[in-house]
Amino acid sequence: MKTSYFSLSAPMIKENFRRFWALPVVAFLAYLVAGIVPILANYKHEGRLAGFINPLLNQAYPFYAALSLLVPVIAASLVFRYLYSRSSATIMHALPFTRNRLFNTNVLSGLLFSTLPVILTGIVLLFLAKPVYFSKTTSYMQELGSINESAILSHMNVFSHHLVLCWIGQTLLTVLCVYAISVFAAVLSGSGIIQFFTAIGFNFLATTFMTMLTYYFSAFLFGYVTGDSMQALITSLSPFTGLTNPSVVTPSTPLIMVYLAGSLILLSLSSLFYQKRKLERTQKAFVFRGMDTAACFLLTFFGMTLAGLVLFSSQSAKWITYAGFAGGGLVAFLISRMVVKKSLHIFDLAALKAFAAYAAVAILFLCVLIFDWTGYENRIPDTALVSKVAVDDASLRESDPRFDPSYFKGGRKTAQEIYQTPGNIQAIAALHRDILSAYSQKMPTAEDGLVFGVHYYKDGVDLQRSYLVDESFFCSNASYKKIYESSEYKNLYLASNLKRLNKGELSVYSSFSYEDIQINEHERKSFLKCLDADFLDRTYEEQLDKKRPCASVCLTFKTLVPGNGYTVDGVNLNLLDTDTRTLKWLDEHKSLRSLRPTADDVKEIQVYVCDPSKRKKALEELSMLEPKYSSYFKKAAVLKDPKQIQTVLDTCEVNPDIFICEITFKKNTVFDGEEVTFYYSLESAPSFLKELIN
Repeated sequence: MKTSYFSLSAPMIKENFRRFWALPVVAFLAYLVAGIVPILANYKHEGRLAGFINPLLNQAYPFYAALSLLVPVIAASLVFRYLYSRSSATIMHALPFTRNRLFNTNVLSGLLFSTLPVILTGIVLLFLAKPVYFSKTTSYMQELGSINESAILSHMNVFSHHLVLCWIGQTLLTVLCVYAISVFAAVLSGSGIIQFFTAIGFNFLATTFMTMLTYYFSAFLFGYVTGDSMQALITSLSPFTGLTNPSVVTPSTPLIMVYLAGSLILLSLSSLFYQKRKLERTQKAFVFRGMDTAACFLLTFFGMTLAGLVLFSSQSAKWITYAGFAGGGLVAFLISRMVVKKSLHIFDLAALKAFAAYAAVAILFLCVLIFDWTGYENRIPDTALVSKVAVDDASLRESDPRFDPSYFKGGRKTAQEIYQTPGNIQAIAALHRDILSAYSQKMPTAEDGLVFGVHYYKDGVDLQRSYLVDESFFCSNASYKKIYESSEYKNLYLASNLKRLNKGELSVYSSFSYEDIQINEHERKSFLKCLDADFLDRTYEEQLDKKRPCASVCLTFKTLVPGNGYTVDGVNLNLLDTDTRTLKWLDEHKSLRSLRPTADDVKEIQVYVCDPSKRKKALEELSMLEPKYSSYFKKAAVLKDPKQIQTVLDTCEVNPDIFICEITFKKNTVFDGEEVTFYYSLESAPSFLKELIN
């Protein structure tokens, strides 16, 4: 007699509900206590309700995420628990229906156990749904980067019926995917404990495995970077992580279809394996040959990786990392072998062969990365095939806040500069080669070096790299100089190209005085013309000069922030002593007195000095303490000599270093007793300061 492949047994479904009714009931109660009860408690407090319901309906509520994982795993374990006892399995398979019907019935039972609590919770949420908005007192600044940020800005209803229906659909999809993986684990496993942990592991396997691979790539491949798109891809490899991380992955229709298709395929494979499952292998860790070895190898890989991560060391002591890989791999192999074999007697020829095979593959894998046999590190695309290059460059941004492209028209919000001219694309490729050359010569890169990221867009596969490079590298690089002095680069950062130029206030702030010089509306055009002309003529060497800028041109503008009214934001453009046109304009239309103080304006300069050999620790402490409280900086002198004071005013620098000069101004018509601080390095300090070092 022909039977349907999808046949079910209603009496067995009822029997499963009679035996395991506690699971859906407890799960529903957990959903109520963790979600519905807090909603009811804050139902009349719109602000608090919005802050709670928004992450809940956006799959960012950890308690509901945990339930979406644990309930289907436990459901699969319960409905297939008979497989882990030979007598129970024999009795179940002796019932008057086929294995197909038995499998399908149990799968449906477990799926109902997992989904009914979600559906019932969704119905309750639909009844409770009402228009809820973030209140006017909500602090947007406190929510920056959170799941609430977009809802506050857009002032949208966070408790609509549409959002509840989306939550129901997405949660059901999550439960289905987790359940399908758990059923697959149940069919492969030989005991309930192994099934539970295997199901949990399988639900994170792909994402965890790829995350560990990226660790190896980052550790051994110079320049490797995991971009946002790659991070989203890695997260989405496992349905649970892909559907419960809205800040990383936005579920799209194709992704949902992939998850649905994958779940159906996995259930079909589970059915196929169920037909081939042998009862006599019950009570083993895994019932199919080869699974023991595969599980052992995976656990060994994870153990090896974790040990290497804990013992990771820099270039000078890589052997410590390698020792971690070897020791961690060996220990993990022995432990995993004991687990899968359920025995302490694992020292045999088979174990030795298995470990030798794993060790050979692991050594080959590490050699490919360590010696770069794929040529990854030296790979630079043909510039003729590159349409544009995006650069994330912090080298100038550290010293001049002007160089943040997000403030300028045509600039990206991600602070990346886009180059499309052939000359700059070639210069960036040359700069890229210079970085690789410096690395091949074992030139050290400081731990606090500057990030330089490059993304080549070309036909076919894009190429993306990121490096940590010493600041001194950029100072002497001809390719970087060419890029900086190019018209494409300069045109991006022109003051007249600022996005909010017509909506903000323009002022000039002296490096020495708290008073600002206002640039009126009718003066802007001529002032900006001079400012842009000076910037276009500015050389790379002038830009790199560490001497303090004489002033800062500041564009301030107001941004509406829900809950806080308006916040003041702005961008600063350094005004250098070499910007002669702008200084001349200020001299003719305003005054340069506050920008160019003399020794007569200064009361005294207190000088603090630290031991050059302790510079790094001293600067770390300086970021938290004032010099007078520092254990490294000592007060070495008080300057009152006019010539020395004028020298400091003319040549002091802004980057913290071993000499600290605290300048105290007199009270007069220009200054009001301001106290400002500047610095010198050992190389740039005047001779009368160098003499202070013992």
